[in-house]
Amino acid sequence: MSRLTIKHIFNTYPIRLILFLELTFVLFRVLFIALVFLKGKTIDTLDIPYLFIYALRLDLAAISYIAALPILIWIIYQYTNSRFLLKIKNTIIVFFLPIVTIILFSNLIIYFAWGTIINARAVSFISSPKEVIASLSGIQLILFIVLIAGLSIGIISIYKRKIKSHFEQPLHLKKHLILLWLLILPITIRGGIQQIPINESVCMFSKNENTNLATVNPFWYLINSVFKAQNIDSKAYRFMEEAEASKITAQLYHTANDSVLTITTISKPNIVTIILESWTADIIESLDGEKEVTPFFNSLEKEGILFENIYAAGKRTDLMFPSLLSGFPAMPNISVMKFSDKSAHLPFITHAIKEKGYRTSFNYGGEVEFANMKSYLTQAKFDIISGKESFPVDQWTSKWGVYDEVLFNKSIATINSLKPPFYSAILTQSTHEPFVIPISGKFKGNSESVKFKNAAYYTDYCLKKFFDKAKNEIWYSNTIFILVADHGHILPRNNDYSSPAAFRIPLLIVGPGLNIAFKNKRISNIGNQQDYAATIKSILKLNTELPFSNNLLNINRKDFCYMNYDDGFVWKNDKTTFKFNYSNKTPTFIEIKEDSTTIIQGMSFIQTAYNYFVNL
Repeated sequence: MSRLTIKHIFNTYPIRLILFLELTFVLFRVLFIALVFLKGKTIDTLDIPYLFIYALRLDLAAISYIAALPILIWIIYQYTNSRFLLKIKNTIIVFFLPIVTIILFSNLIIYFAWGTIINARAVSFISSPKEVIASLSGIQLILFIVLIAGLSIGIISIYKRKIKSHFEQPLHLKKHLILLWLLILPITIRGGIQQIPINESVCMFSKNENTNLATVNPFWYLINSVFKAQNIDSKAYRFMEEAEASKITAQLYHTANDSVLTITTISKPNIVTIILESWTADIIESLDGEKEVTPFFNSLEKEGILFENIYAAGKRTDLMFPSLLSGFPAMPNISVMKFSDKSAHLPFITHAIKEKGYRTSFNYGGEVEFANMKSYLTQAKFDIISGKESFPVDQWTSKWGVYDEVLFNKSIATINSLKPPFYSAILTQSTHEPFVIPISGKFKGNSESVKFKNAAYYTDYCLKKFFDKAKNEIWYSNTIFILVADHGHILPRNNDYSSPAAFRIPLLIVGPGLNIAFKNKRISNIGNQQDYAATIKSILKLNTELPFSNNLLNINRKDFCYMNYDDGFVWKNDKTTFKFNYSNKTPTFIEIKEDSTTIIQGMSFIQTAYNYFVNL
């Protein structure tokens, strides 16, 4: 009788449904592990069996979210035999299973592209579907649709053959026992009866980041990430008393004797900032990058100041804007720019620049509405905000809008319309996925790394043409050009997503407005992308407060930088470098030398910055 009872239990609809969903998760986890190795990353083979074991609790929580409604309908059906409930249940399943499939498959795509798992930040780009599609080549888009459709049909087909019929099967149990599901489901959704609901830290058993990413359930993680993004927790990222954190953070910006370089003899130089999409330091030869990718940029280095140890605030363009223009660090799991009510209260260097009598412009070849960009730029009070719509339709030949050469030509015309002094920002895009360019590639091959290098070579070629034209303009002689990346990239060397190498970017100040004494100068101090704002403040002698920006021209500044990735941060100073994971609150030293003071600095910094954001 005992064996028979167990058999009947395992043949009930809820158990079959739970096992079916778990096998689906296992299938996609196997695909994820294969993708890790395909990308040239590593997972310790001894960790793989444990990976599946540690994944079970979070998998069960995710399954409980998905299965809760069908199981509740099943319970009611056992007491009513309502045919209407069958129709409702079938509709729900046919609706939910493709969604689960899309999330799991998209997780593979996002890991391949970004090196992270699917989260609220990734989903937020759905509001700009044209830009998401633009990131894929035509073949990739067709393949994505075909695979999603095929997997969804396959999973629904298996469900119908193996699970569906068990919904109506007669029970061999006393009916009142099925009410236990009303107790079981809340517990499994919560992840147990422990004091704190389950979170992804239960999966963090390995020191290998890719192992932990493979262990976390993508469906659960996405739901949790979206919830956190929509519900700002004022008590999150709190590691110590606020007063202590603020004091330690303030000390990072305090120097006993400032020694600031004066790099221009012009009282009000024009500033043109060229923001280079995805230009990692790994394509800059002088920064130990690949050779011959950016020959024109290499030649410009001899004419200006190259900052050799600068790191991006985050991993995506929407994190760059508050960093550059507000001197504000990227926040964990959210994009400050998408909170218009809060970003409006950030400091803007453009406000102070306009108070000095400057005219301002922003030129981009894509959609300025993307990721709430236009709202932020409007708050920055740019006099001219130019996007794809400013170009003739026949020039919209790039996947993202217009190619960089077209953008630079338009930017010259825009700058010519400004009365000096002016501040102009230009954001390129031809080095964005899928790396399609209108010229033949310099490098042979069809790998993503080769495509990326060819796209960077094309933008470098466009830069040369831009400078050649700018030299013929009357405003050129009084102008400083600042070239900086919006963020780094895991390509072309396939760096780990959270490695400092994936954040390292070039920053170059050049132009005839630069004091000749600073030509061919190198500054090796460690700095952040957000330090650009304080540096502009120094050059133009602006009157504005930038609490999280550190002047790169102050040679006595303290060396440190903060790099945000979705579930943690990297902190680097002149002593050591460590990563800090928010889930398990554990620092991992990338450089061998461990330093407890450095850990406290990083934790106090993110606590203070996040508290500042909450109170905006």
